[in-house]
Amino acid sequence: MAVVDILGVPAPKKRREKKGYLRGWEHRKEAEERVLRELEPYEIALWQRIGKQFRGGSDARLKAFRQYVHDHPGEIYGELQSRADRGVEATVKLNQDLGGVEVPCAPPWRYRTRELCTRFGGGKKKR
Repeated sequence: MAVVDILGVPAPKKRREKKGYLRGWEHRKEAEERVLRELEPYEIALWQRIGKQFRGGSDARLKAFRQYVHDHPGEIYGELQSRADRGVEATVKLNQDLGGVEVPCAPPWRYRTRELCTRFGGGKKKR
């Protein structure tokens, strides 16, 4: 519903309320998705890193990217390796963080049973 002032003249729309503003964003997103749909799974990581440097329509960007991959074949393997390394580092860090957490041996025994706590010396011992 449009806002009308006292004279009956509709108030101008704000920039974010205009259809053209929203449609431009949608068109750019759809063009990006068209390129991603045509890429091989091993090319997506490199595209996410350097895809913004290619200009033009979705077909022109895809063609330029494929030419770049043809000229620099080691880039794909390097990007895949760096992503794998980051994943391994994150997993190792998570395991170290979780491994350092001491679980209480006290009621309620959510993480350990009472038998495990007494068998391995955890928790309080009754005298």
